[in-house]
Amino acid sequence: MERKIEQGKQLYLKKTHEIVINEHEITSENYRFSLHQVYDVSFKSTENETGLLYLHTNQGVLTYVMEDYPEAFIKAFNKLKERH
Repeated sequence: MERKIEQGKQLYLKKTHEIVINEHEITSENYRFSLHQVYDVSFKSTENETGLLYLHTNQGVLTYVMEDYPEAFIKAFNKLKERH
């Protein structure tokens, strides 16, 4: 969600971003982290059929609103972290 103020009104814009994991890094529109910089990935369901994906990094925790449970992403992260 992006918050924007226009003509004195607060608007919330829903934007879709892709988070990509590969053997060496996790990237999104605004961030790029090597797997060594990401300590953990977690997910918490919310009441409105969405959830929050948390990337625990050396620069803090990044939060992403997810419409579906990111099971494949979390499994891929855990598998890759075991190798590193």
